[in-house]
Amino acid sequence: MSMPIPSSLLRNAAAAGSLIALLALPFTASSAPTQAGSWYLGLQAGMAEFDQDGEDDEWEPWIATGRIGFFPTNQIAFETRLGTGLSDDEANNRDLDLEHLIGTYIVAHTLTYQNSFSLYFLGGLTQAEFDDGPLSELEIGFGAGLDIYLDNDLALNIEYMRYQNDADGNYDFSSINAGVTWFH
Repeated sequence: MSMPIPSSLLRNAAAAGSLIALLALPFTASSAPTQAGSWYLGLQAGMAEFDQDGEDDEWEPWIATGRIGFFPTNQIAFETRLGTGLSDDEANNRDLDLEHLIGTYIVAHTLTYQNSFSLYFLGGLTQAEFDDGPLSELEIGFGAGLDIYLDNDLALNIEYMRYQNDADGNYDFSSINAGVTWFH
């Protein structure tokens, strides 16, 4: 014996489901800058932090990073970065300056609100070299950021990036970056 479901319950459930879908739509709708086939160029400046385990000192040089990326599918991009030091920092009578960094990453724009902003996460591999410091190997890098769209072609950008977390626990290299991104 089955019990009939009251029509008011069905109507309320349908209305609630429609409301949830409408409210969620702007957060999942693909923004024009992150659609399949688009690409971008970016420039960032950031305060880096290099912390060598076993030492009380950490270095905080300024760095510049150029970015280029391509969206093979909506919301997912492949990105390459090239970076260099803008200044050195001294700790314990030792200067440290970033000679270069190069990395390749997968970038997932997980929360996009219309053409206003996009929250993204990225992960990949980074190689960095410092003068008067350890030569790094290819290490895993990861981070998160926010693009704030000024229009469909230009965005302001802020992110935290852990460029390297040495697998042997010898050092960490991270930065907080801000910049601009041009989409095409």
